[in-house]
Amino acid sequence: MRPIIIGITGGIASGKSTISKALQQEGYSVISTDKIGHEVLLYPEIKNKLTNEFGNEILENNRVNRDLLREIVFEDKNKVDKLNKIVHPEILDTMDDIVKHSSSEYLFFEIPLLFEAHLEKCFDFIILVYTEKEFQIKRLQIRNNYTAEHASSIIDSQMPLDKKVPKADLIIENNEDKNKLNSQAWTIIKHLRNIKKKNIISFADSQTNKSIEINDKEMGE
Repeated sequence: MRPIIIGITGGIASGKSTISKALQQEGYSVISTDKIGHEVLLYPEIKNKLTNEFGNEILENNRVNRDLLREIVFEDKNKVDKLNKIVHPEILDTMDDIVKHSSSEYLFFEIPLLFEAHLEKCFDFIILVYTEKEFQIKRLQIRNNYTAEHASSIIDSQMPLDKKVPKADLIIENNEDKNKLNSQAWTIIKHLRNIKKKNIISFADSQTNKSIEINDKEMGE
């Protein structure tokens, strides 16, 4: 019997990880697709495919360096597409495997670009962490030492949060301090008993006849 599968998404610096950590502290299983992405880059077959495509300059200490890889594919759609075709099938297969072997009643996946990756039909319930752009910019300036201009360009490269709102089942607003956001984990927990399973599809099947539109600027963020 599969778990109820719940997606947590939102723009960069919206507070997704804070919500995820709060849920984990309450004993819920939360999987970060960013961490899965890190693990996939350690697979020898993936490393070989990437070096064949992008060269050995992406390696540091014989491992794929995400920062070096990002620099190479940065703002080059063809290279991004090639990267996605190599990496994302492995990520999606790993996610399906986690679902298959999970014994949890509720299984959360934190996915920054859930809607951009066409994964809506893979979830019973989707949570959007919503933040005004001005707060995203301030957080990126503090967290990543970005200029306001660079932070704004990264935010603008993603699907606007306003377009994600009607696609989500629950909106968590994060325009205040971190403590307020942590407390909103209970808003999510209260909703759990009302969530019903849907006729969802596997993560791998979601990409059939579709291009995976993952923006490389999210890598490592």
